[in-house]
Amino acid sequence: MLRTLVRATAVFLVMALPAAAQDTGVDEEMQQIATAVEGLHEKAEAGNAKAAFYLSSLYHVGMFVSPDRQKAIDYLQAASDGGDPDGQYYLGLHHINGVDMERDVEAGTELIRAAAEAGHHAAKIAVEQHLDK
Repeated sequence: MLRTLVRATAVFLVMALPAAAQDTGVDEEMQQIATAVEGLHEKAEAGNAKAAFYLSSLYHVGMFVSPDRQKAIDYLQAASDGGDPDGQYYLGLHHINGVDMERDVEAGTELIRAAAEAGHHAAKIAVEQHLDK
């Protein structure tokens, strides 16, 4: 029995060592991510539309921040208001589909058209294939 326990422990250690070695530096990497998210908040609060768009995405899925759909929409609105084509496109989709807000096809269509005019690829396709028919 003791022999089996020693073998099992040895096997565990052999398997765990590479994983432990891979974890080296992970805390430092996560701190860099936290610092980057903090920087995005600062930039978004200063009016940077692209930073607001990225924060919207993070809050939407709860990646590196606690999920918060209202914050996601607020940052998406800020991105759109700031002229970010990604923000315009995705806020337009939210309006058209009534996701996290009251459905407003007209407002959504205007936002997607604005994103298309700014060169947003998916918005151009949406206009060509769906909105201009």
